[in-house]
Amino acid sequence: MHLMSISGRTGDNGGGGSGDGNKLGKLISTISIPVGTMQTGFETANVLKAGLKDIAIGAKVLGKASDILAVASIGHDFATGTANTSTLLNGFVLVGGAVAIGVIGVAAAPWVAGFGVVYGIGSLIFEKPLNNAFDMSGSINFIKPSN
Repeated sequence: MHLMSISGRTGDNGGGGSGDGNKLGKLISTISIPVGTMQTGFETANVLKAGLKDIAIGAKVLGKASDILAVASIGHDFATGTANTSTLLNGFVLVGGAVAIGVIGVAAAPWVAGFGVVYGIGSLIFEKPLNNAFDMSGSINFIKPSN
């Protein structure tokens, strides 16, 4: 079934006396949109829901993985005696992000993630200058690094 279709039969006001001469009718019938092709908003939402659910699950997994890696990195710094000012700052940022999401809710997640990306890039650039300017390694490390 089509929304619009012009047949090429003789005498149907299609523009031709024989079925072969109705080129416009044939063209329109081949490019017409079948009924049921267009979906309503609810149908589209149901189709997209599965994909969005997968994205949300992936984001949760990445979030948990980044938390585990951050805690492991901070723990490694303290376990090897290499913790410094940047290690403490990493911990504060990790806790601050968790508190922001806990207090504000998931609406804060994009902002926390955006800040995390900016902080991560800044950390790569400014970690050594920060540690040199505010060296706390002597007072926060209980384990002395093995050199």
